[in-house]
Amino acid sequence: MSVCLITGAAGGIGGLVARQLADRGFRLHLTDRPGSALEGVARDCPGAAFSFCDLTRPDEIEALFEQLAEPPQVVFNAIGKGVMGKFDAIPAASFSESFELNFFSPLFVNLRAFRTWKTRALTGRLLTVSSVSGHRAYPSSIAYGAAKHALEASMTILRKVGEPLGIAVGTICPTNVDTGFWSNAEVYGVEVPDRSRMISPEQVAHACVEWIEQADPPRRVFVPEQQVSICTRYGIPSPAVDQRLAHTLTEAGHQMPPSPGVALITGASSGLGLALSRALSQLGWTIVGLARNRTRLEGMLRS
Repeated sequence: MSVCLITGAAGGIGGLVARQLADRGFRLHLTDRPGSALEGVARDCPGAAFSFCDLTRPDEIEALFEQLAEPPQVVFNAIGKGVMGKFDAIPAASFSESFELNFFSPLFVNLRAFRTWKTRALTGRLLTVSSVSGHRAYPSSIAYGAAKHALEASMTILRKVGEPLGIAVGTICPTNVDTGFWSNAEVYGVEVPDRSRMISPEQVAHACVEWIEQADPPRRVFVPEQQVSICTRYGIPSPAVDQRLAHTLTEAGHQMPPSPGVALITGASSGLGLALSRALSQLGWTIVGLARNRTRLEGMLRS
């Protein structure tokens, strides 16, 4: 029987996958944040071990792997949180929260599992729940989509490194799923799609279990199958979304002013930031330069 470590196992897709794998004879170690309903899910999975863990902290991830009775053959990351809002109004703190939960947590878990397998010359499987938001430019999910896009990039790197070692790396990319994800969108005034037309968490869980059980799993799976067309042109947003976003930006007047004004430039003490500061200054612009090293910045701009 294979050992599977599941993060975000206290509910949603993580809990559904845990129950399905338990029915198939997998030995499970379940983890989620403290105070979650993790223990209840573990009771539904005979023989499953569980532990509470703050997966935004690398030290707790390290402790989690050290307490495992044996290395897992499968790691399934379902941890995540929908962080949505109107792109020009979403709080800056939401970006930090989104990257901690949707990017850094699964990345740290994956890297720790990868290190275990590599040092012990073991094979393994990493599967992480991503999102179609990481492939399409939805203005209402700039924080969430950016984190998922970064996650997709990290999984691509792990996939390349893991292939010659016999480590399979995949992502599950669902479209709109009828979960509590959308309650966050409503808080920030984002229009929620018709929930009756969304896919169910059970559909996503089925795709995850199917990936885990396949002899030669694909690199990424779009759920439902209609989303597969995106995979053929990875990274190219849908034309409809592109047009809406372009229209919004055009209305906002994102063009260079016809005459010199004030330019705010970050990273202005070196490299491209410094070069652009000097070039605009020669054209009559007033430069407001930002950098971490004030002394270096003042010296560079004077020159």
